[in-house]
Amino acid sequence: MNRYGKKLFLHIPRTGGLSVIDTMQDQTLHIEGIGKRYEVPWEDYWIFTIVRHPLDRLVSLCGYVLRPPYNGRVLTPEMFHAWVKGGMLDRDGGQYTVYSTQPYAFDLCTPQMDCLDGVPINKTFRFERLEDLELDLPHLNSTGRLPWEAYYTDAEVLDLAMRRYAKDFQLGYDLPEV
Repeated sequence: MNRYGKKLFLHIPRTGGLSVIDTMQDQTLHIEGIGKRYEVPWEDYWIFTIVRHPLDRLVSLCGYVLRPPYNGRVLTPEMFHAWVKGGMLDRDGGQYTVYSTQPYAFDLCTPQMDCLDGVPINKTFRFERLEDLELDLPHLNSTGRLPWEAYYTDAEVLDLAMRRYAKDFQLGYDLPEV
């Protein structure tokens, strides 16, 4: 904890952040998405965030975005492939088409490393080990789906995802075996 005793949570979409916000809402300031867009006196806060395996995060995002059309059915690999190939990730690595409807409006597909850029994070937790937060977290905003590995059976889809999130593997995640 810092000398001020204040905590700040940098919420990266599709990393379990809404559960943290719900649980710690009276104890923690939180900001969404790309941290360097905010004018925050970083030195006044103990700053933490949660990251997630980049390929798992993309499947989760697809399930979140497509939730209404598939009405509770499990997201299939074919639905995921169609979504990714249908323009979700631009083949040239340029613009992306899925945007938040929230007032801070940033690309929900933003790589995690871009969200963290310029922010002096004190502690990074992993979605895969949320128990390390030592909080009784509700499971909010979850999507019904298979294990993320089941969605990368198409080489083009894997290539698009890997190119978009290449720098997120610097967070210590293993590259998938292809």
